[in-house]
Amino acid sequence: LLDLLDTPVDELLGDDWDHRPPHPTLIGVDGNDETVWIDILRHGTGNRLGLIFGPRADRDALLRTIVLSLALTYSPSTVTFSFVDFSGGASFVGLGSLPHVATAVHTTSTDSSLMSQLPWVLETERRRRETILQAAEVATWDDYQAAIANGRSLDPLPALIVILDNAEPLFEARHDMLEPIVSLCEAGPAQGILFILSSPEASPLSPRLAQLTGWRADFPAAEDGVNFASLRTEQKTHFSLRTARISLDVSDPIVERMRQRGPRASRLPWRTEPPTSPAPTHMAPRPDIAPETDVLRLNGGPNGRFEESWDRPASEPREPAIGYDADGNAVSLHPLDLSSGLPHGLVVGETAARQRVVRAIALALAATSSPSEVIIAFAGLGEHPLGDPIALPHVVYSEDELLGRPEKLQEFLRFLTDELDARAAEGAPESMVEELLSPDAPRPPVSPPRLLVVADISLTFPSSRREVGEGLLALAQRGKALGVQLLLSSTSVENTTMWDRFRPLLEWRIAASLLPPAELQRVLGQANLPFADERTAYLLVGGEAPRPFMVAAEPSASALDDFLERARTRLELQLRNDGLAELRARLSDTMAEYEERPEPVVHTRIPIGVEADTGEPVLVDFTAGRHLLISGPPGSGRTRLLQYLHREIETHTDALINTLEGNDRISWEPEETDSGGGDDSRAVEIGRHLREAVQGLNRHGAAGWGREFYLFVRNRRWSPKDDPLSRLLPLLGPRFGAGLHLVVSRSQTSEGEPADPLVQALRLADASVLLTGSTDCWEADLWGLPSDLRGPLPQGYGVLARSGRWRSVRLQMPT
Repeated sequence: LLDLLDTPVDELLGDDWDHRPPHPTLIGVDGNDETVWIDILRHGTGNRLGLIFGPRADRDALLRTIVLSLALTYSPSTVTFSFVDFSGGASFVGLGSLPHVATAVHTTSTDSSLMSQLPWVLETERRRRETILQAAEVATWDDYQAAIANGRSLDPLPALIVILDNAEPLFEARHDMLEPIVSLCEAGPAQGILFILSSPEASPLSPRLAQLTGWRADFPAAEDGVNFASLRTEQKTHFSLRTARISLDVSDPIVERMRQRGPRASRLPWRTEPPTSPAPTHMAPRPDIAPETDVLRLNGGPNGRFEESWDRPASEPREPAIGYDADGNAVSLHPLDLSSGLPHGLVVGETAARQRVVRAIALALAATSSPSEVIIAFAGLGEHPLGDPIALPHVVYSEDELLGRPEKLQEFLRFLTDELDARAAEGAPESMVEELLSPDAPRPPVSPPRLLVVADISLTFPSSRREVGEGLLALAQRGKALGVQLLLSSTSVENTTMWDRFRPLLEWRIAASLLPPAELQRVLGQANLPFADERTAYLLVGGEAPRPFMVAAEPSASALDDFLERARTRLELQLRNDGLAELRARLSDTMAEYEERPEPVVHTRIPIGVEADTGEPVLVDFTAGRHLLISGPPGSGRTRLLQYLHREIETHTDALINTLEGNDRISWEPEETDSGGGDDSRAVEIGRHLREAVQGLNRHGAAGWGREFYLFVRNRRWSPKDDPLSRLLPLLGPRFGAGLHLVVSRSQTSEGEPADPLVQALRLADASVLLTGSTDCWEADLWGLPSDLRGPLPQGYGVLARSGRWRSVRLQMPT
């Protein structure tokens, strides 16, 4: 794609990225090697509905090319996207982090409540745009863009391109969605809302949609692994269309540049229609005091003073108040108090409403408890849980847009795991690992403050990132006993397996805005509850009935700034008076790591080939999975793979690298020397690097932004009598070594051969395994490969597995 565009990326994303007028979009070449374009944006006299039919791999490739071609040509000021599918986002891998994405609906079933809301959300957006066009005294989106091009000072109104994958199967399952979507396809282009529908081959097409079609691409069955499409537009038919390609390892850095450059698309508001029935009498008009008393004053006395609460013993109950009931009584969130046992909670509702509730919770907690008692971590898969972050002295972690930043997402998951492991390990006897740590390395305080983790998962749990749900679920299962409390925030609660696993653990819940009846039933146990206005919410605790309340008003900017300044001053005084130097060091170090840490010199996503079925690049990602086992019989390419990975790490990082051969020794003790010569000197050097790596990781904390250390083990041969790597096993888990990487090559375990503890430790550490030669082996059992992937592997092929995912790989490595 970049070759066909024939323009440097710097120029594509230059100043005119924000101002290019709409023109045809490049998608590939035809059988005569002529460039093929589709006029997606301009209305003219024709229709603009796009249709794509064919096998999934071909459809996905064309969709990806269209999206990236548009994104490279136009900023979010001109083009935005809405991605919709019910296959968990499989068709949009690598596209969700584009700054152009206004909304994404990746459900796992057609009956999802998000699917039900989609037509309403899009129609609401269409009417909003219609109002903007009327105010500008123009008839259509094209006229609006022309007015901007002619110099009129108008706010940007980007086109919204709705890409609906598996459209015909969706309409077959959801007949109620066909009519509103067809109506939007008819009316939407005038307001700049355009549709691209993608469906499997031979899907029946609605006659009304056929009449609206502006262009259509058809992929027949592939021959010899190469597939061409026929593309019909209103002007011309192209035969033998070859889709332009751009790989993930090329597009990911470009997408990140787009995100850093800005602007970003405004999110579509996901909210349901207001109730038609009047509010019941028990929702009486609010007392005059409620709107005037913000959440800080509500929790700090008549003068907004919080110091008395901070000075109270931690064992004394707190009652952080987040709003008022209909009689003007303060509504306290008792589950936030330590005496409640720290039950986990849930806030559900549209984005603005749930952010309002989370802000009230955070400020109420900050006003009633000092950072010596509670610290807070905020993480947003999309937007920040607070909307705009607040610099509370309690905050030890604060990030958003994690789903579009894989490395940051993995950092957050490591933060959770390491925090749980650190708390679980406190008070444990010294181990071999402790002996390796520097004696002056900082330790966490004996009694750490309790931790509230606020995680906003946006629409729902992303099915394409199961590690997110599993990581948060592990926190919910382990956290209460370790002083860690989870607060989930989400637009919806779907009827899925992941939510079914979570719901029993979420002992208090808040509906921040009106939800569909089925969701209200799942969240609060009642299907029909009235919401009088945007500040109405419902609180459910334990077996009580849902309690309606009004969320407390937010403090003014000046009042908030005053509170933050006084809180920071008070914390300094408290630390000095109480001698909590260790806590202060912990807070400072954590905030430095996660907010001010320098970017490491890394390039740890290494291409090893392409997926056998789709041709998509396959990468070994040492950020997501720190360790790798390469297992196969002699002659299956293990040595070449190891050498290639070694060369890539050496070329693209500043990491320390050492290589062990077979049963080479490691000198673990500084004084351990031998007169044996070069081999012993090498053993001492490797041992020194390992000790330095562990000490550096302990100094810099769980994020491990110190220098990385890679240990390559070639032709591993295990002996139970003398294993040089036995003392390394405790370092493989998440508690230690965010920057420690082990890459091991060894033969596959034969029947009757004792299991290698190192292989078992790698599996427990969530390492990746690359099997070559055959998948009929114990390692395949250990990583849970399904039966359809078992058997001999052709030369040059392998299977890469990690965290319950498997990919068949055609290995392609430069010589």
